[in-house]
Parts: sequence; structure tokens; C-alpha cells
Amino acid sequence: MLSAVYVPNSEGLHPLGLGLYSWNSPAGIDPDFYPLVVIGSLFALLPLVIVFLLLQRYLRSSLATGSVK
Repeated sequence: MLSAVYVPNSEGLHPLGLGLYSWNSPAGIDPDFYPLVVIGSLFALLPLVIVFLLLQRYLRSSLATGSVK
């Protein structure tokens, strides 16, 4: 029920994860969809990896500060 609230009606406005989920079943039937699903997954993870690499310095310093008593 909540998915109807958060998911727009237009397929062009769906979030990337939902689009990849909808492409996953055709990828099992038609192997031509498989590279699209893999590349889409990489594009979905790329911003998270970039943010992690940029903020890694702050994460390490906060962990080191919290461990010293």
C-alpha cells in the first residue's frame, strides 16, 4: 500500500532501484538485458562509492577519536 504513495505513475520517474528490479525478470529470459542491469547497478552504486571515498578521512578520524579514552 505504501509503494503506491512513493512510486510515481510514470515509468520515466521511477527510482533507479525500481527500474533495475523491473529489468531483472527480462534479463533472466533475454540475455541482451543482462548487461543493462549490470551497468545500471554500477551507476546506482557509483555515487555511494564516491561519497564514501570523499568522507573516508572524517570517518577514520571520528573512529580514532572515539576509541581513545
